[in-house]
Formats: sequence, C-alpha cells, structure tokens
Amino acid sequence: MLEFLKYDSFTMLCEEDEGEDKEQREGWKVMRNTSDGEVSPCVSTGLGRASYSVAVAFPSDSAFYWCQSVLGETSNHIHITVTDGHVILESPVLPVMEGHHVTLSCRTKTAPSRVSADFYKDGFHIRTEPTARTIIHNVSRSDEGLYKCGVSGLGHSPESWLAVRALPTTSALPPTSALPPPSGQFLRTARLLCCIIVRIPFLVSTILLVLIYRERAADLRALKEERGLDDVIMEVVT
Repeated sequence: MLEFLKYDSFTMLCEEDEGEDKEQREGWKVMRNTSDGEVSPCVSTGLGRASYSVAVAFPSDSAFYWCQSVLGETSNHIHITVTDGHVILESPVLPVMEGHHVTLSCRTKTAPSRVSADFYKDGFHIRTEPTARTIIHNVSRSDEGLYKCGVSGLGHSPESWLAVRALPTTSALPPTSALPPPSGQFLRTARLLCCIIVRIPFLVSTILLVLIYRERAADLRALKEERGLDDVIMEVVT
C-alpha cells in the first residue's frame, strides 16, 4: 500500500510492452476501485501513454489502482491511501524477496526530517528510531505483517501491509549418510548380476567354439561324401 498525505500529488503510469502494436499501446487505461466498490476508468493526462495524475490529493482519492488493456489484460493492483492525518509510513508496494533489506520511513509535513518515530508491527511496538527511519535486515516470512509508525504529538500513520515472498525451493538429494543401508534382497540381486556379468565372456567363447566345431564337422562330412569312405583327410588345427 502507498500512503500519501492530504494535498500531496502522485501520478499513475502504465508501462507498455515495446512489442505491442500502436492500437494495443493506445488501448491501455488506468482503472480504480474505491472502498464503496465502484470501478471506473481514470481520465488520461496525455503524457504519451496511459496515465493518471492527481495534483492535489484528498482522502476520496484512496482506492485500488491498476492498468487494463483493450484486450482485458491487467497489471498488478496498487492500493493508495490518502490520509488527512499528519503522519504516513513509506514502505515497499510490491512483495519483498526473502533475504533482502527493507527500509521503512515515517514522514510528516510539519515535523523536521530528523524526528524520532516509533514503529509498530501488528499493533505491537518494535523499536524507536531517532531518524524516523528503520531498516529490516534479511527479511523473512516472519517479518510479514501490518506496519505503522507514530510521532509524538502528531499521531500515527495508517497501517501498511508488508508482503514477503519466499525464495524458490530446490529439491536436493539426501546426503550419503542419510541413505538407508541396502536390503538383503538387493545384495542377492547384485551378486547374481555380478556372476552373470563375469560368466558372459566364458559363455560367448563356448558358443563360438561349438559353432566352429559344427561347421568343420559339416565340411568333413561333405568332403567324405565327395572322395569316398576310404579317402583319408588330414586336418590341420591351429
């Protein structure tokens, strides 16, 4: 959520894809949804792209804002709150990735820039900073929640939701020490495979010798049939 003080100014811009044609780029518009549920387009300010500017903000400008194309595509929604109080909290609009640093600033119009401010999370006081600024280092999902700040004599800001996005998880193999020991059936199967692999060359050589013997025996029978039974055949075996 973005917070603004009454009489502040802000501008909403729709960033178009350069690959879109002219008709698509000109079709983007800024939309808003107020607290009473009314959805309406905002009048473009003519900055060369879809835009909407508020020169003098009032609480009635508080709403959800987003960009929408002629094809029905929508951007992320931004919640803008305009308060008529004296204190606002400046915090990230989009979710913050785990492990990043987040800066929260307490801003006022009447107090000096280096004013002491109290910071709260989910209604509980977490710290007091003399510079009205605090940094959350290495944010985690536990840091997600509603934050606000307060300045003595001026009051508190509206609450803003800080969203934290978890890092993508990667599946990893368990360490070798964590793997269960092999079962008895696995060991028996492994031994059988080893025996088969070791005996394969012996079986192949035996089959080849049998085939060679049969082929030579067939040749001898053919020669005997040609020369007669009394012929003598000398065979040289190498």
